[in-house]
Amino acid sequence: MQNLSYLYNIPLFQPPTSSKTIGKTWGYYHARNHKNNLSATQRSIIRTLLSATIFSPSTIWFQIEKDRLSFKVLEMALVADALQATIGASEPWPDDVLLFQQYKAEQITLPDCTQCLAVEAFLRMCGLRFNVKCKTNAEEMSPSGKVPFIQAGPYLVSEFDPVVGFVGRKGFSLSRDMSDTDRSEMRAYMSMLENILGNAELYMAWLNPEISKEVTKPRYGCSYPWPLNWVLAWRKQRAVIARLTANDWSSKSVEEVTEEVHTCCLALSEKLDKKKFFFGDSPTELDALVYGHLYTLLTTKLPGGPFTSVIREFQNLAEFCKRVDSAYFSD
Repeated sequence: MQNLSYLYNIPLFQPPTSSKTIGKTWGYYHARNHKNNLSATQRSIIRTLLSATIFSPSTIWFQIEKDRLSFKVLEMALVADALQATIGASEPWPDDVLLFQQYKAEQITLPDCTQCLAVEAFLRMCGLRFNVKCKTNAEEMSPSGKVPFIQAGPYLVSEFDPVVGFVGRKGFSLSRDMSDTDRSEMRAYMSMLENILGNAELYMAWLNPEISKEVTKPRYGCSYPWPLNWVLAWRKQRAVIARLTANDWSSKSVEEVTEEVHTCCLALSEKLDKKKFFFGDSPTELDALVYGHLYTLLTTKLPGGPFTSVIREFQNLAEFCKRVDSAYFSD
């Protein structure tokens, strides 16, 4: 979970001496006496983030009411996550690590599938022992509310970057021998993937009317009875729309999204060129992330989905997916 105050340069305020009670006692950080420190843009960003995100109370809870902001539980969660990761990293890799995700055949959605496959590919490339555990409520079990997540002994770590960091602190890294320049370039490509392919997958799964109605919503709510299945799918779609709106993606047409995907694939194809992996003969975290996105898009059949044909225009990317699949998923 990123520290949003750092990401958006929003100042955190000292808590008041008293606190308000809503169900439980929460410490509020007041902006009332600090309006001069907040620009209109910063206030808009806060409201957008808060309206766009649905957090489980067991993970973090922060709330906006007029000019009153609560960040206390967010900061506590960040400290707890960091402490947990540090303590867990000092122990050897367990034999009974589990990778949790939803059921692929009946339940998992396109964006979640790419993330789950990327984490699985990364763990396989590191040569680590683990077993995949499918649960209908994997999203609710996750400490961040997102899949996938791993259970390593008593520690739970969710999403690609935190898993990479957790594994790295245990001494396993695919980019250990890379130069600082190459490592920075790798991170830039990974950011491009998440900002383009990640948003494109969310757009196609939740904003494309045909795919959303026929594929995404039925799969997302398949494990719940009516009307809960409909309510949860509607709530998830609303959160995705808010996120894409904040990123200026919700107003794009399918053609514009497809062009973004084409541009991303072109950059990846030029970087890969004729190499076995993106930075030479050994895989890196970028290779795992690219495989997760591209293999899922190549093998998932969606009504009216244009991304498969775009990726197949780049032969070296299609061959890269086959190569990774053969090397690490042949079992």
